[in-house]
Amino acid sequence: MKLIEFLQDQTGRFSSMRLMNLSVLFTFLADWIMHMARATQFAPDLSIIGIIIGILGLKQIQNFAEKSKS
Repeated sequence: MKLIEFLQDQTGRFSSMRLMNLSVLFTFLADWIMHMARATQFAPDLSIIGIIIGILGLKQIQNFAEKSKS
């Protein structure tokens, strides 16, 4: 299954950061879809945007740390 492969890192272990990214993304998309279904304006809270950017930034820092160890 492609989703299982996506959640694994290069060594085949499951990545908690990838799972966290995916869960935040699905939550954001679900909120957006609910606003569209209710025909209300979608104005995401700045804290949600900050969480998304923060998690993506943490993933990049993790990639940099893993590459420097190798």
